Amino acid sequence: MSMISYAQNFEDVMLWRALGHIDNGFYIDVGANDPIVDSVSLAFYKKGWRGVHVEPVSSLAYSISKSRPDESLEQAAVGTNEGKIIFYEVEGTGLSTAEEEIAARHRESGFKVFEREVECITLDSIFEKYHKNEIHWLKIDVEGREKDVLESWHVSGARPWIIVVESTVPLSGEENFQAWEAGLCDKGYSFVYFDGLNRFYLHENHADLQRHFSAPPNVFDNFVLSESNWMCAHIVQRKKQLEESEEHASRLDNEIKDLRASLERLELEHSRSESRAARAEAAEEALSQQLEDVFFEPILAHHLSNALVRSSAFLNTPAWCQKPIKCVGKKISYWLDSILESPCPPQTLAGFLGPTSWPEGSAKSCLPSLFK
Repeated sequence: MSMISYAQNFEDVMLWRALGHIDNGFYIDVGANDPIVDSVSLAFYKKGWRGVHVEPVSSLAYSISKSRPDESLEQAAVGTNEGKIIFYEVEGTGLSTAEEEIAARHRESGFKVFEREVECITLDSIFEKYHKNEIHWLKIDVEGREKDVLESWHVSGARPWIIVVESTVPLSGEENFQAWEAGLCDKGYSFVYFDGLNRFYLHENHADLQRHFSAPPNVFDNFVLSESNWMCAHIVQRKKQLEESEEHASRLDNEIKDLRASLERLELEHSRSESRAARAEAAEEALSQQLEDVFFEPILAHHLSNALVRSSAFLNTPAWCQKPIKCVGKKISYWLDSILESPCPPQTLAGFLGPTSWPEGSAKSCLPSLFK
C-alpha cells in the first residue's frame, strides 16, 4: 500500500524507507509547525507511530493539540537559555525564529514579524522526560537556531537512531552545518544524506541502515504526494477551478429546471385560461340567446298578433275563408325571418305592422325604433 508524503522535501519518504519495518515507533519533532502541511510526522502517525511535538507558536501548538490529541506537545522553544526568551513570530509562515538577526531580515523582506515571550527548554530536558521511549528519529527545524538547540544536549544519554537537521540559511540554499556538525559527530553520528535542505545523520549503533540513504526518493519508494505538498499546488488549483465550474454548472442546471417548471406551470395556467375563456364565451352566447328569448320574441309576437288582427279585419273574410288564412298563418314565422334579414324600405312592413317611421337597414336593426 502506498504511503502519502506530507513533508516539504520528502523527509518522511527517506525516514520511512529506513524505518518502515518498525511497528509503533516513536519520534521527536522540534519545530513541528503545522500538523498537516509540510509535516514530517503525519505519514508515521497514520502508520501507528506516536511522538512528541515541540512548537512555540501558540496557534500552531493549538492546531497540533486538536489534530493529534493522543500525542505529547511541548509548547516551547528549545535552546541553552532555559526560561523566558523573546521569540519572533513571522505571521502565516514556517519562518518563525528565536534569532533576532534572521527576524530582522524577514521584516525587511516585507513579512509581518511579532515579538512574543515564550518558554525555552533544553533537549536534555525533553530526552529526560521521554527517556522510556526508544527514539527512532529526531527532526530539528528551528530557522537558524540549530547550533543553540544541539548545544542544549549535554548530559542525556539518549541517542535517536536518525537525526534530521535543517542545514541551510532560511530562504536560501546556502549551507550552514559547519557550525554545529562536529558536536553530532562527537555523539556517534555520521552524515549519510543531504536533500538540498536537510542533512541526515545516522548513529553508529544502527549503521546497517546506511544503505537506505544511497539514493533520493524514487519510484521504488511507492509513495504519493499529499494535496498540501508544494509540488501539487497547480493540481490543487486546477481541482478547485474544476469544483467551482461543476458547482456553477450545477446551479445553472437547477435554474434551468426551475425555469422549465415555471414554463410548465404557465402553459398549464394558459390552458386553463383558454378553457375558462371558452366556457365564458359559451355562457355569454347562452345568456344572449336567453335575453333574445325573453325580450325579443314576446315583442315580435305582440306586433305579429296586431298585424294579423288588422289583416283579418281588412280582409273581412267569411267563415269559409278561415281555413286558408290559418294555413297562411303557419308560414308567417318563416316569412318574417326572411323579411327581418332583408333590407327594410319604409313601405315594406308599414301596411302590415301599422304605420311607423322606418330607418334604413335590416328589419332587425329597425326593430328598436319600431318598438319604442
